[in-house]
Amino acid sequence: MTTKPLSDAINTSDRTTQAQDAAHLTSKGQGRPLFWLDLPYEEHAQTLAEQLSQSFHLHLINWTERAPADLLQRAALLSDLITRKSETMLGETMLGETMLDKTPVDVIAQGEACQLALYMARNKPDQIGQLVLQNPILSNQEQSLSDIAARSLILIGTKASPAIQTCGRWLKANLRPSHLIYIHEAGDSLSNTQPERTSRVMIDFLNRGEVFLVREN
Repeated sequence: MTTKPLSDAINTSDRTTQAQDAAHLTSKGQGRPLFWLDLPYEEHAQTLAEQLSQSFHLHLINWTERAPADLLQRAALLSDLITRKSETMLGETMLGETMLDKTPVDVIAQGEACQLALYMARNKPDQIGQLVLQNPILSNQEQSLSDIAARSLILIGTKASPAIQTCGRWLKANLRPSHLIYIHEAGDSLSNTQPERTSRVMIDFLNRGEVFLVREN
């Protein structure tokens, strides 16, 4: 099967309307742009979102029933949402090119949404800065990740399912610029079973990058 490049999928008519219909988007906070894909409707997840909004311009994306199932089409819509949200935030363009080209966004994803995050990091590297992948579920573990440059944090619950644990180890082995951190006593929903431990590691990584491995005094 032949698929069109992501750039072709983005350059379709009515893409803005499609993006607005396909996703429910909530924005809060200020600072560096951060997109959270498929935020679970859990109290602890919402609390973590509030914490993140204190340091980031946080955009929460939940796909609607009108969202396409096709990964490439969904990635094209997400790319458009990132571009237009950043245009609004920055309030300016340069020679018809948005400032986003020089300001990548960080992305948080969990479960199956990690597939979309990785696809974006590979195909739109100019848009993606850092990745946080929580209890990832990937349908294709034979894909090559060698061309992904985004610094990534893989978070796995010690009580997560065997499939998630296997996927996390595979990601660490194949996603070179990555760190694998186990959250003690956490299950398939990190933000619900161990919210404080999860938020501490996640926020530290997003704020400090590689230095998060070094304990602060």
